[in-house]
Amino acid sequence: YRPHALALRSDVPNPLLRELRPPHDSESDSDTGADDDDSDDGSSSSGSDGSRDKDAPTPVEIEFDGLTERVVALPMPAGKYACLTGLDDGRFMLVKYPVKNAGRVGLDAPYYAESDDEGSDDDEEGSSGALLRFDVRQLKTAYLIDQGVRSVQISLDRRCMVVEKMEAGCTELRVHRAGYKPEDEDSDGEEVDPD
Repeated sequence: YRPHALALRSDVPNPLLRELRPPHDSESDSDTGADDDDSDDGSSSSGSDGSRDKDAPTPVEIEFDGLTERVVALPMPAGKYACLTGLDDGRFMLVKYPVKNAGRVGLDAPYYAESDDEGSDDDEEGSSGALLRFDVRQLKTAYLIDQGVRSVQISLDRRCMVVEKMEAGCTELRVHRAGYKPEDEDSDGEEVDPD
């Protein structure tokens, strides 16, 4: 499977198509475009009911006409993905699990079932994968954690992520900054200064 993006409205641009800009204005246009979008959202929410709408989230509008034509496959390799978690600024994280072989098929499959018992240890390792971050604007994938990740959850304020990781047969829960590669810290073997 491959991750896909779906534009909920027809006026939302395709994330795979780059906006045409002059070469000298590439960075300044993207900054002003983001500021213009923020000011439009703020003016529409402050125009009605004042303080109550400031805390309310922006309503999601869905245009069902032509919805199936707005599905776009993201430029990621096919694989087994799970734990899709949205971040700020057009990025998201997901866990990519290794793809397992389907095993033997056919009439002789029961004969080989006993010899495939060695693969049962691989099943536990197969349930852990790599944590990836995908940037929709840059169309780039970055590996945050290379292996051992079973799941990831993000805090409500989107600042921290809890990573469930499998190491040496034990399940660990670690808290890291959301969307960033964790620093290589392992304080398990270090002595703590009592002062």
